Amino acid sequence: MAHHDFELLPRTIAYGSASGPKPLADIITTTSGYRHTNTLWDQYLRRLSLSFNNRTPANAEIILSVFEAVSIVDSFLQRDHGDWNTSADTRLRGSAGESAITKDDQPMQNTVTLTEVGDGSTTTFQLLKKRTEQTATHIRLIEKPQSTGPVPLVAIDGVLQATPADYSISFTTGVCTFVVAPALNEVPTWGGAFFIPVVFADTGFRQSILTADINQVLGLELIEVRLT
Repeated sequence: MAHHDFELLPRTIAYGSASGPKPLADIITTTSGYRHTNTLWDQYLRRLSLSFNNRTPANAEIILSVFEAVSIVDSFLQRDHGDWNTSADTRLRGSAGESAITKDDQPMQNTVTLTEVGDGSTTTFQLLKKRTEQTATHIRLIEKPQSTGPVPLVAIDGVLQATPADYSISFTTGVCTFVVAPALNEVPTWGGAFFIPVVFADTGFRQSILTADINQVLGLELIEVRLT
């Protein structure tokens, strides 16, 4: 499987799709009602069910061209419009969503101590997106940050950092490397947009020609995959 580290489908084509995370776990429910869960992986995989009702022939041709080029083999980047940035309200779209992003949105994870603070020596930190409800928390690793539109913002203890003078970000791994290691207990944070790597599901490509101006693409799904 090859990976194409860029978007192949126009972002507007994903509008109208149903998307969301799918936990990976084995669940056994006993006859007495007890529930036993074996979590296979703490990072959810997302699925995008693309509902292309009323698409122009031109849009259908774009989808077909990408599908035939990569088949169900190669992966590529896709924006999940349901969860695509670090802000508190990812329902905002376009420029409104981008303007809601701040340098203090989300934490980073120290790659040595696996904490969210500096230790005075470690310069590499993994970008995260953290969701907390009451006492429940889920930490998502962000491995495909978006390099442009909007540009990622990085801060240490609330002080905005500059690139490349203070840090650099790998847009293939989501690791932020600081020129000078954050001091003990200093808190690095970031804000930005991100993609997920996906492949086409093995449902194949089917379309219905409804009229001369309307095509309906049926049952097409994108599935998030792990690259590392």
